[in-house]
Parts: sequence; structure tokens; C-alpha cells
Amino acid sequence: MIFFPDVAITMQDTIDVNAEVPFQYIKLDKSVTEKFSVSNIVNSAQTIRTDIKVVRTLEGSIRRILGYEKGKKVCKQDICGTPDFIKDNLPGEIKSLIRFNHDILDVAKRQAALYAWLYNVRHAYIAIGIYKEIDELYALLKKIHLYKIEVRSTIRYEDLKRIYNSLKVVA
Repeated sequence: MIFFPDVAITMQDTIDVNAEVPFQYIKLDKSVTEKFSVSNIVNSAQTIRTDIKVVRTLEGSIRRILGYEKGKKVCKQDICGTPDFIKDNLPGEIKSLIRFNHDILDVAKRQAALYAWLYNVRHAYIAIGIYKEIDELYALLKKIHLYKIEVRSTIRYEDLKRIYNSLKVVA
């Protein structure tokens, strides 16, 4: 069984947006696909494909609408991660979905918890944007759900290394 910390989640706000926003196409670089990244720990544990080289996201539009700053890459020993945003000096994870999905919320909780560990804090945020695709370039961003998580258990470096060593990442 793969260890992940006990996390409590609280809905902070729901923001009605109803705005046309551009998709951003991001070519994943080595920092995203390297084995010792927060994304790869969580995605591999969830058996999410890690061989994708270009992703489509609304992350930049969601961050801009919320008025949050972009996160900076942080490392603890050889484990690194870059949160999608910073709010009140706490890291945050952004997901954009066509419809709400609890499995993706679980992935976001795990990523946010690991960012909290990297930042040496017990809390982090999750922003989930719900959208309707207009075409390949634009989406109608309907709303943004904002959550705050509290990490209730200790995350140990040794546990994360054990997870890393069990991963079979396809890059």
C-alpha cells in the first residue's frame, strides 16, 4: 500500500466566473517529468500516464482570475516540486475539469500535501476550475472551487523515498 498523509479538506469559496479564457499548451520539461517530482510521485501512485509531453491547461487563466502569484520550485534534499500558486504564503494546486471529479480532487489533495511538506507548513490550497470547451483554443470557465487542506499526519522523507523507489515512470 502506498503511503500518503491524512489530509482534512474544507471548501473555502465557490466563485462564479462565466468567462471565456484561453487554453495554455505546455510542453513538459525535465523538471516536470523527472522521477523525484511531486507530480510524478502522485501521478504514478494513481497510475496516471506520465508519458504525455504536452498538456492543455487553464492553470494560468485560473491563477490570473484569482490574483495569486505563481509558485517557485522548492526542493527538500532530492525531492522537488513547483506549486501552481501561492496564497497567504501557502502553496496551492490547480486542476481544470469539464465536470467535478472526486478522483482528481484526491490527486490534488496529495499534491497539495506534498507541497505543504516541501514548504514546511501544515496547510495548502486547491483551486478547481470547472469549464466547458468552446474549441481547441478557448474554454468557458464556469466556476472555481477553492479548498484549503490541513495535513494531519507527519510526512517522512523515508516514506517518500520508498514511494519513489517503487515507481516505474515512463518519461
